[in-house]
Amino acid sequence: MVLKNFLGQWNCVCSIAENGKIATEMVGSNDYDLVLMDLQMPEMDGYQAARTIRQFSGDKYCRLPIIALTASAVPSIKGQILDAGMNGVLGKPFEPKELYDLISELTRK
Repeated sequence: MVLKNFLGQWNCVCSIAENGKIATEMVGSNDYDLVLMDLQMPEMDGYQAARTIRQFSGDKYCRLPIIALTASAVPSIKGQILDAGMNGVLGKPFEPKELYDLISELTRK
């Protein structure tokens, strides 16, 4: 909910999925500009959810920015995150400016 408050302050409209499976269904049936993906979710983790999204047909799914959010500060997982098709990662906790800067970088047109 803290994350939703940050996004609201930046005039972002957001949807929240209860798990990775629902997240992939939501992405497949909506037109999102960005996905913030927790890596540890029930039913389907963030890695598999990102891989699933990247397999959807259509160019928009290849270009959709996906940012991993993780409580793990292990540098070795960054490679796994990128291999899963995500574009960036933020370790929790993070400063709002870090999130804002990464969103800005990945959504520039």
